[in-house]
Amino acid sequence: RTRVDYLDKQSLEADRRREVLTSERSGLDLDALAAVFEQAQQQHETQKASLDGLNTDLETRKQSVGALQEQQRGAQSELAEVRKTTQAARGRLSSLETLQHAALGQEQGAAVAWLKSRGLDSAARVGEKLVVESGWENAVEGALGQLIEGVLIDAPETLVDALGELGEGRIALVSSDDDGSSFASTSLAAKVQGPLAIRRLLARLHVTEDLTEARRLLPQLADGDSVITRNGERMGAGWVRVLRSGAAKQGALLRERDIQALRVEIEALQKREAELDQLLTSFRDQLLAAEQHREDAQRALYIAHRGVSELAGQLQSQQGKVESARNRIDRIDGELLQLHETLDTSREQAREARSRLEDAITRMADLETARQSLDAER
Repeated sequence: RTRVDYLDKQSLEADRRREVLTSERSGLDLDALAAVFEQAQQQHETQKASLDGLNTDLETRKQSVGALQEQQRGAQSELAEVRKTTQAARGRLSSLETLQHAALGQEQGAAVAWLKSRGLDSAARVGEKLVVESGWENAVEGALGQLIEGVLIDAPETLVDALGELGEGRIALVSSDDDGSSFASTSLAAKVQGPLAIRRLLARLHVTEDLTEARRLLPQLADGDSVITRNGERMGAGWVRVLRSGAAKQGALLRERDIQALRVEIEALQKREAELDQLLTSFRDQLLAAEQHREDAQRALYIAHRGVSELAGQLQSQQGKVESARNRIDRIDGELLQLHETLDTSREQAREARSRLEDAITRMADLETARQSLDAER
């Protein structure tokens, strides 16, 4: 009987243990854990793949900043060069204007004082308004002589009486009228644009390249006409004049051309300087925006890297949970199998013990009956 009780108790404990293990196993949902792990893995892969795009975007932003900085440096360099060139051009212009004022009689003197008293000191001079075909400047200056210094006014004849007030010095007054009249193509006037009075004076001069050609042309000219070469040499009926060097007025037309060219150049340089200033302002604004975009891209990449790291940690943790659950299930299954075998063995042994107990009880009953029979026979 003790053996039977022991085996029954062993079976009961095994049943209870099996129920506990079965309940624990049903709570370990490996499929659910695997699904969570797979979802975390997909999220990790997606986030990791986004890093390539963010890296590319950051690199693009860096290149954009670099390109703008390079353009900014180029514009700054060009601006410095433009300012340097402008300063040099202004210095050259100032020197030429000083020489031109002297050449055109605009320096201090009695004539200048006379002009100033009549508000004509700032009036244009003939040399400033003549436009001469390139190469014929010396010829025009040689032909005009002191008239190159002439002051352009509306009506010179109205000041004839006032000229008597000029004690010393020289003044030439020239009408500023220019009606666009045309002259013979062979005349020096055809090489010039400017006041009509000056062009009329030049109309009696016929142009040739040199004195040899002038000598051939001279017999064909009308009385009073003369020939002038490109270099300013003049030839008329019975006379020749060659001027190889002279006073400050020589070169005034070429100098005026240089002055006008310098003024155009300086104006263009000033315009370019203003454009570069605006461009640099634009570059600064663009650079600020580009740098902000670069910082935003760098921040987004940092956040993405941190997110990937966090997801990697979560993924590792979830993988550990899956492995732990799988190992626990394996151990539970092993223990349940062992319990099943233990229960089968215990039950078999209990049946055998009970059978022997029943046999023993039956024999004891038979013996008791026999004892009672023997007692009765006594």
